[in-house]
Amino acid sequence: MKRFYHRVRGAKPIVWLLLLIGAGLAFFFFISVGYYPIALVGGDIVSAREFFEHYESATTYSTNFVSTYGETPSTTVSQAATLDVQVSVLEQLIEDVLVEKELRREMGKDEINRLVEAKVSKYDSDPRLQRAAPILFGVGFDALRERVLVPRARRELLTGRLFLRGEDFNTWLSNEKLNRSVLIFSGALEWSGGKVQAKK
Repeated sequence: MKRFYHRVRGAKPIVWLLLLIGAGLAFFFFISVGYYPIALVGGDIVSAREFFEHYESATTYSTNFVSTYGETPSTTVSQAATLDVQVSVLEQLIEDVLVEKELRREMGKDEINRLVEAKVSKYDSDPRLQRAAPILFGVGFDALRERVLVPRARRELLTGRLFLRGEDFNTWLSNEKLNRSVLIFSGALEWSGGKVQAKK
């Protein structure tokens, strides 16, 4: 019995070392793929991965929109323009979280998913949208569905529910943004006065 105890006791440092190595590898993996928060919205996380995916789609759309309407897109995007897109994307993601939180407060997750799916599923068989997604946004239809169509459907759903209560969506959203706790973890962006701003 004593021999077994000493073996277990002697193995502990090795076990702890393996656990630390495993935790370190997991940490670096999550950092490398962007699974870390760029913003906290009342306890809900906006991940850096989500932010950069939306940012990439937004810049692709902007470039394609400009070239489609006959202008020659600049090969270099100014730092100010890049920051403007980042501000817009992060603001949109924060608003999406606020909308989803309010819907969760009013109804169950299953009910939200059912109603949102009913709104979005009508686009699944639209061949024009299927073709436009990679051309305009640089992503497949499934990604466009999750990044654009689903959040838009949630907004429409909440707009309708607020209307029935005699409230205006834009007024509600402005108040939420002013009163909610929002933390941004970025060297370039900050939350001030209920909106995302570039740091000066």
